[in-house]
Amino acid sequence: MLCLITAYRQPSGRGLSELGLDENAHLAVPDLSLAEITDIVAAAGGAGGKWPEAVQRASAWGHPKCVQAIISGLRGRGWPAEELISLLRFSPAADLDAERRAARSQIVGILSADTSRLLYRISVLFGRFDRSLALTVGAIDPAVPEPGAQLDQLIGPWVELTAQRDMRVSPLLENAGAEVLTPAKTKRVHETAAQHILGGRSVNIDKANCGFLHALLGEQEWLLMRLAHNIITTSTETRHQLSEWMGTLRRHRLDQNSA
Repeated sequence: MLCLITAYRQPSGRGLSELGLDENAHLAVPDLSLAEITDIVAAAGGAGGKWPEAVQRASAWGHPKCVQAIISGLRGRGWPAEELISLLRFSPAADLDAERRAARSQIVGILSADTSRLLYRISVLFGRFDRSLALTVGAIDPAVPEPGAQLDQLIGPWVELTAQRDMRVSPLLENAGAEVLTPAKTKRVHETAAQHILGGRSVNIDKANCGFLHALLGEQEWLLMRLAHNIITTSTETRHQLSEWMGTLRRHRLDQNSA
């Protein structure tokens, strides 16, 4: 008989050996590709056209559960044209709300108070983050005990490892902390993240945009001034690279004073 086992983490070498399997038995399933989404949309009665691209954008670029939820809702509503336009404009997909509520309910029932506290904090982070930032956020008062151990429990089902060995929170839990933490605690997470990303002697180009957002929401004016100075005084080549990564700054209003 054929047996399929699904898991969030790749089996260890010892685990495969005990099962009498080799590494070829393991098949990694990353986010769904556009071609795969196209096949699923067609099977669900989608009219083709731009629907696959719209679903891919709305599902955090192919997260399987998000794809399933969005297509199920669209199929039930007969694939309305106005929703296609909305999704192509990166508007939030309403069909994900139920999936996200279910995910938050699972947190309450499965995770310990310390682990869920860390998860809610890192869910506020933008984009990809490294382990050191997650541990720094865990150290915010009240500190999460042994944050590294708590983080390891989250990796897989709730926190995904990227190809660069950074991490990202599952799209089902993005910004979940904003609905659970108080505004003051949420701001504290942004402050801490901004200081971690922008407060050192150098800033990774691929982290500058996230640092900018955290500094804005954390109201860290000195970090924003420091970032602006560094952008102005850096080399032309580096500014060209930054322009590719800092889409938020390019779109930010410059004709208004902050409150």
